[in-house]
Amino acid sequence: VESDPKEPEAQILLGDLLAAQGRLPQAESAYRAALQATPRPVRALAGLISVLGASGRVDQAQAMIRELDDSQLARLGGAGTLRANQLRLQVEQAQQRGDSVGAQALLEQALALAPQSAWARLALGQLLVRQNRLDEARAQLDAMALPAAGTERLDALQARALLQAELKDHAGALASLEQIPRAQRSAAMAQLHRRMAVQAQAAEAVALYRAGQPSAAAALLAEAEGAAGQDPDLISAVAGAYLDLGHEARAAQLIRATLAAQPQAGPALLLLRHAALLLQTRQDAELSRVLGQLISMARLQQLGPAQRRDLDELRLGYSVRQADLLREAGDLASAWEAIAPLMQERPGEPRLQMALARMHLGAGEPEAAIALYESVLRERLAAVDAWLGLAAAADARKDRDTAAQALEQARRLAPQRPEVLAQQARHYRARGQFAKASEYLR
Repeated sequence: VESDPKEPEAQILLGDLLAAQGRLPQAESAYRAALQATPRPVRALAGLISVLGASGRVDQAQAMIRELDDSQLARLGGAGTLRANQLRLQVEQAQQRGDSVGAQALLEQALALAPQSAWARLALGQLLVRQNRLDEARAQLDAMALPAAGTERLDALQARALLQAELKDHAGALASLEQIPRAQRSAAMAQLHRRMAVQAQAAEAVALYRAGQPSAAAALLAEAEGAAGQDPDLISAVAGAYLDLGHEARAAQLIRATLAAQPQAGPALLLLRHAALLLQTRQDAELSRVLGQLISMARLQQLGPAQRRDLDELRLGYSVRQADLLREAGDLASAWEAIAPLMQERPGEPRLQMALARMHLGAGEPEAAIALYESVLRERLAAVDAWLGLAAAADARKDRDTAAQALEQARRLAPQRPEVLAQQARHYRARGQFAKASEYLR
């Protein structure tokens, strides 16, 4: 734009960027500058019409629509699509006000006017992801039409890939982008392609490792590491895969080297991965410091919805572990204080309920512990830890039959899990059945 202010394509791209940021007056100026060209670019007309409608100047927008001939209107998708675009821009304003309900209503109106609009479905899917309504967001993918050819197909593939990336379906996003010819990918799409390729490689490496192919997994992960370069988000993905492979030292080396090269606190994703590493390796003092940084970033709204969810999981894991350590040390009051804030935020969270049950058991209150474990199991019958906890509480109450039944359920769900075998051995040893107990310790 600076080198040639009269270049219409540059002004249109600038207008699109400004409109997406909700800076409607500046976007209007850019579109009007583009319309000084002859012939008037149809995309600039479409942008200006959308901005006028989103700014509440509907009469002016309608007047411009009436000026379009049939061929121009058809190229822009019809009056319904233009009105849908206006509503999409109003969505940005609603979200900036924090009005997610209003934003969703506007997007639903936009889809009613233009059900084939890939960008409207993308915007609704992104909104649903931010609200943690992931199944509903995935439904937008299913409803996203994929035209056979033309610009509409490219738009749909790009929108689909962006929503798949939001949902962390990296392989799916990569498959969508692969359908766009390389020469037709924008710079942003090329960058997304690279990111999804590295993410997909990291995920495949973990799958290979779990399938009993550690050498193939390590080779693929080394390839992903090379492709990640110095990108903090991609380094985070590769480090996470190294953690899953049990290569904690390599994960730590990658994370710390990348963090050392970053100003101030470092990228949120990398800090989250660092915190996950510290949680896994029980480095609680450093973990507490990193969690403090992340909580401050969350308060300053520097974390996205998925990152906030990851932070919540880390806080939960850390708090439960601290509570267990304090309980084992006999400090039940401090153990309760470790989880009390999260109990207020997430009273129905099973891991918190089970931590509280362990406190009751430590305080000699097996009945209260049993009630909590049974509450968890009513919602999650496959929760092995809850069956083990119920067995321990039942044994503490001398209810051997309930304990045996709970252990049988745990054995059925996880027959080779060491904790299950150890709990069964303790159960039979307490009953004086030493030969039976020894069977589970072999």
